[in-house]
Amino acid sequence: MLSYFRLKLITAVFLASSLFASPVEAQSLKIQDILRNTPSSRVKFSPYTVGVVIRGGGDIVYKLNLQKGQNLEVNVDSTGLRAAVFVFDKSGKELKVLTDEPDRNNFNYKVPDSGDYYIYCYSGGPAAYTYSLTVVAQ
Repeated sequence: MLSYFRLKLITAVFLASSLFASPVEAQSLKIQDILRNTPSSRVKFSPYTVGVVIRGGGDIVYKLNLQKGQNLEVNVDSTGLRAAVFVFDKSGKELKVLTDEPDRNNFNYKVPDSGDYYIYCYSGGPAAYTYSLTVVAQ
């Protein structure tokens, strides 16, 4: 339990620092630590779709198996006061932090290597703030 609260504290400090610091100055989260302490779900697209709408209110990591050359697009429709969406590549490198602010609400990425990519939806602390986003892979 202690590690879960530690992760929550690290995430809250990161979010607070990213509001006041430039992206280069903000400390990155590690997806390996997040995966150990956060529920996850694999996103599977049906053969007839390339996208999915995700709405939630708790911390969760969505795993996507993507192929080299695919385009990953993440668009955040809304987040609560403290909620945010983090996108990580297959090696665990943080690619983008998204919120519902106009200049921070979308992300496009050409996948350089096949493998699992991660979208971490963070609900913002003790109160479960909600989020809504659209994920497209084509």
